[in-house]
This record gives sequence, structure tokens and C-alpha cells, in this order.
Amino acid sequence: MHEERENMGKRQRFIIGFLVCTLCIAACGKNNGVSLSEEETEGKTVNVSSEHSEITIYCQDEIALFNHAIREYKLISNVDVHVERFEDVSEMELRITTETLSGGGPDVWLFSDRSNSLDIHKMIMNGSFYALDEFLEEEKSYGGYQEEKYYSCMINAGKFDGKQYILPLSFNMTQYYADSSLIDTYYPELQDGYDMQKLLQALKKECVRTQNEPYYMGAMFTGQTNYPVYMIIEESQKSILNYEEKQVALDRDMMKEMMELWKLWAECNKSEEILGKYGKDLSILTHYSFMSDGTSMFNAVRHNVSQYAISDIKPYLYMMPAWDQQDSYMAYITEFGGINKNSNHPKEAYDFLRTVMDYQVVYNFNKFDSSLYYNLPVNKTILSSALQLVSTQKGMGKFDIRPLPKEYIEQIEEVLEHIDTAVIRNPKAEAIIKEVTMPYFTGEQEFDTCYTTLENRLKLYMAE
Repeated sequence: MHEERENMGKRQRFIIGFLVCTLCIAACGKNNGVSLSEEETEGKTVNVSSEHSEITIYCQDEIALFNHAIREYKLISNVDVHVERFEDVSEMELRITTETLSGGGPDVWLFSDRSNSLDIHKMIMNGSFYALDEFLEEEKSYGGYQEEKYYSCMINAGKFDGKQYILPLSFNMTQYYADSSLIDTYYPELQDGYDMQKLLQALKKECVRTQNEPYYMGAMFTGQTNYPVYMIIEESQKSILNYEEKQVALDRDMMKEMMELWKLWAECNKSEEILGKYGKDLSILTHYSFMSDGTSMFNAVRHNVSQYAISDIKPYLYMMPAWDQQDSYMAYITEFGGINKNSNHPKEAYDFLRTVMDYQVVYNFNKFDSSLYYNLPVNKTILSSALQLVSTQKGMGKFDIRPLPKEYIEQIEEVLEHIDTAVIRNPKAEAIIKEVTMPYFTGEQEFDTCYTTLENRLKLYMAE
């Protein structure tokens, strides 16, 4: 943490000696129901540029990272910050689109994958973002920005044509859980390592095996994984759209397997029946062979492992692997930001984004409350600190939320060392895939027909 604050200090002009006292007084007020403690504000720095400047920020409402980092930036900088938060994301999309075309708009856009409906890649292609390379190189020259402190694949997810337009702020990974006795009995091959194909085959077999069992299901998709076809494609290191070459790169065989799984799952789906009978039962996870969760990983793993423990079950934890490669994993960027090309204060806007990127997140594990959740920081030092928290802190919720056992911590640490690819999801492409593939799931069309239509639709989309 100390090292992170030193780097922040290098980004600002110089340290104000009396800042600690000032910040402690300021922190007594509340913003969004959370205040900074003395420990959290100690040693912060301030930009004391003699030239008055201000920035305007657009962001989605009720994102903890955005709200808390904005508050911190106000404390450490003399830049006037104006924030417009949007409850209706479609309104934010409309404002961004119309204002950018007319030469206006805010200085900073903050996006969350939870509700972002814009094609960020096309925005980059169309020149909507300010290139950040000059600021990054300036920081590198005095050691303020050190590439090794971040996941290179995540930084690269914000690049286009060799230039950095987006700064990733957080990421997440999809998790799968299964009763260890189930795996030991039916799928011991998963214990020796697995790629996405092998995990997918286990999901399909378990859907068939449990098809005729009442109140029991082969797989359950929860959180942000309710339509897994697109998710699995994106997270299997097989990108379907090549923006730089403006080409569609569908893998037909993989697409067929994904759609077959989803169709089989839909035919075997007894989730409403199970929820109707066991919905208030804290051990409901035991009614699903595999349970997938796409919510914030640290919180989800800790919560789910604790919930299995109610029934004295030890679960195996699987992370979303590459399609055809073991020990290679994919992450998706959950929160990210960029600077409007029309900004009159790009340097101040960049300083703000770097503050968010290195924000020392304050995890609250006392309640199982999604509004308090952070995704995984892209800063490795801060991420390591967060991992230590989940291994030591208890929580209170509908049941006893326990510290995450050492074996799971070690597994997560191993996975984090082998994240090879990261993506910014494309909600437009996801909507096209869902619309075009639905007739296959309902039995109205064959796979080949759906696939040809999908390929053509995506080609038209890329040409727009």
C-alpha cells in the first residue's frame, strides 16, 4: 500500500505538509454513506496547479468503485469535479452519442459491464476517445506508472491499433462449483486439469444424467451468466469480432458445442420447480451438480464455499479456462474508463483515471450486500491485499460467511498468475447472438441455418 501511495505522489506536483489534517477533517463528512478513515487518507497528495481547472465525469449510478474513487480524487486534487450519475443507462448512451458527435460531452466516461450498452470498440474505431499514450509515457519516465504492477492482457484490452484508449479499472472471472464427491465419482478427469471443452462435456453429461431426477439439476447459471453462449465464447479466448481487421472470426465447431449445451440445459431446466420447493433453503446449492456464478469473484467464492459448508460439503472450484488449453484463463473487464476526445482538460482527466485505477478499495465483508461489492482490482498489489482480507475476515448474512480457506486462496493465486487474455464485452454483439440463436433453442431452426444467419448479421454489424 505504501508503494502505491508513493507512486500516486509522483503523479501530483508536490506534497502539502498539512494535508493529512485537512483530509481527516474532510473525511468526517459522508458521501454515498461511506467516509474515509484517517488511515485511508494519510499520505495522500494534491495537485496544486496554479491554473484553475475542472473536469466533468459521466458514470453509472450506484457503482461503489466510482463513487468512492471520485470522492478520493476530490480530496487529493484541487481540480473542480462535476459528476453526473445515470440511473438509466440508455440515457447515458444517448447523451454520449449525441454530445460526442456535436463536439461536446464530459471529460471522462466511466463504464461498468453490469449495464453498459455501448460498443466501446466501435467508439474507439470512430475516434471518440483521447489516446492516453503520451501521459503513460510521461509517468513511465519518472517511475509513476510501472507496467509490471498490472496485468498486461488487461491493459491490452484497452488498446486499438497499438494505442491506449481505455484504462481498465477492475475485472472478474466466472466461477463454477461442484460437490467434490460428485467430481470424484463421475468426473475424476477434471482433477487432472481441464480446458473449457472438458468442462463443457462434464456439464452436458451431468444435464443428461440428472434429467429424470426430481429436484436435481445438472447445471445452474446464476449472477451474470444467465445466457452463457456469448459469455463462454468471449471467455474461451476465441474472440468473435476482429475490430482492427473488421472481420468476423466465428469458430463454427465451438459455437455448435456452446449452443448444444444451452439447448440441452434449457430442455432439462427444472430451476423454477427446485426454487419453488427449496427456494428458502440455505443449502439449495446441493440441488445443482454444477453451479456457475459471474458475480464479483472474491465475494462470490467466499459466499458460495460458506454456503456449501452448511451441508458439510466441500466444493471444487473451477475458473473459466481457455477453450483448448489447460492452465490458461480469461478475465473480463468489469469497470473501465476513457477520456472524451473533446475534453479541454485531458491531463486532469487522465490523473483522475489513474487515481481510480490505483484506488485502495475498502472491502466490506460484514454483509452479503452486492452494493458494497468491488470487483478485482487491476493493480496487483491492491489485489493481493484484498485476497488477504477474504482469507481472514468473517461476515454476517443469511448464514455464517466464513474466511476463505487457504486451499482456495492458493488456487485463486495460481489462476491469477495464468490469466492470459482479457476482454471488454460487447453488449451489441451479445444481443445479436441471443436474437439469432433463439430459434435453434426453441426448435424452429436447425443449427446450420442459425449459424449462417448469425455470421451474416455480424458481418453487417461490423460494416456499419
